[in-house]
Amino acid sequence: MIKLALLGAALALSRIADAYCVANILPNMIYEFVLGGIITAVFIPLFVEYVGKDGNHRQAWESANVILGFALLVLSGVTVLAILVAPLAIKLQTLLIVDEENRRLAVYFFRIFAFQMVFYGLSAVFTGILNTFKHFALPAFAPIMNNVTVIGTVILYLALPGFGNTGLAIGTTLGVAMMAAVQIPLLIKIGMPLKPRLNLRHPIIGTVFRLALPVIGYIAINQIGLIVRTNLAYQFPGGFAAMQWGFSFFQLPYGIFAVALATVLYPSLSRYAVEKDWSAYRETFSTGIRWTSVIMLPVTLGYALISYPAIKIVMEHGHFTEANTGLLASILFYYSLGLFSFSLYMFTTRVFYSLRDTRTPMWITAVGVGINIVGNIILVQYMGVQGLALCTGITYTAMLVLSLIILKRRLEHLDGRRIFNSLLKMMGATAGMAIWTVFAVNQIRLHALQLTILLQIAALIVLIFVAALIYIALAWALRMHELKSIKDLLAGKKV
Repeated sequence: MIKLALLGAALALSRIADAYCVANILPNMIYEFVLGGIITAVFIPLFVEYVGKDGNHRQAWESANVILGFALLVLSGVTVLAILVAPLAIKLQTLLIVDEENRRLAVYFFRIFAFQMVFYGLSAVFTGILNTFKHFALPAFAPIMNNVTVIGTVILYLALPGFGNTGLAIGTTLGVAMMAAVQIPLLIKIGMPLKPRLNLRHPIIGTVFRLALPVIGYIAINQIGLIVRTNLAYQFPGGFAAMQWGFSFFQLPYGIFAVALATVLYPSLSRYAVEKDWSAYRETFSTGIRWTSVIMLPVTLGYALISYPAIKIVMEHGHFTEANTGLLASILFYYSLGLFSFSLYMFTTRVFYSLRDTRTPMWITAVGVGINIVGNIILVQYMGVQGLALCTGITYTAMLVLSLIILKRRLEHLDGRRIFNSLLKMMGATAGMAIWTVFAVNQIRLHALQLTILLQIAALIVLIFVAALIYIALAWALRMHELKSIKDLLAGKKV
């Protein structure tokens, strides 16, 4: 949030912000298309298998270094190519505008941001290795180092007139590098010899190529949807930056809660799939759905309700105007409505990957992108850029339903009765929490927004804290066992 607040204060929802955001998202898009999805979907389950086969992990370390060497080679080549074709890459994202000066700025940013792709690859491989060895805290901390680096960069941008766009771009790229670097000491501690090597004949490379084509198809289809959405949002001055920053706020609770839970369960799902222990697999799947729901259902409604005061308090500083607040808050509201479906869908995608099924997510994504493109084109005509945010939730809901239907056929049953009963209790507790949240938001809008910034922040924190206490109390009264199991997990107990 601090990073976004500073970026808002420095750039506001302006054409400069649009250029910065579109150039900053492109390396991530290209990385995911070229290698990112493959590392997540293919390498981690394979690495789990190698670790299980070899007591001294010699084969596991060898496979990890082969993947590292392969990733460095591919991503370095793609980085050079991206720098060369930067004008074409940016134009593809901004076909509906004629502002050539803005395009040139985006191209300049992108040529510096392109180096992020190498660091994204290193970070993803390091995270996969550490998670396999049950180290979750440091990989979860790594993005914080990214944020801290960018925060320092934006402060320098605001404080030093000569720092300029070049300093902003270099500092943003350095933040991604820090995500990888911070994980290296722990890798060395657990015994991994960091010796990247290129061996295209290694069995893991052959398996990766065999399983990768559907993943590449999955990501390529997804990128088509992103390109359409980017072009539609870029029509509105500040619209693309608002979409990106709104999505960053949207992903914040997902990244804190849902990703952490999925990360803990993913190696177990992969192991049970390898062992063909389907009873334990279904139990772990049910646990993942219920754990994700018990947190993300109240967060979804609560986030939507506090969207306006949260954006006003966090973002309305420096060059960020009241009009900017209204635009970003409305986008966050519509994004938030899809947070629950998004979180569950992302978990089911990992479920497919743990089964070494990379084809099904590709076809589900193809359906989702089709829904998204049609919905975006229709809704943007009536709602402007806010329609793009609303369509995100509609799309992920459709993809979640389709994923669950397919998984039910694949696994025979999904522990549906227990999941449904738990959801009823969660909805009851969420409704009680919502009553308080609506009342508290009205009080903040009437009284607290006239106070000093520190008191405004304090009021928002109290609102969230009391809402969480109400939800927990109601959950306890309704005997929702999922909260206790998550508490046991955090305490290091066996669940």
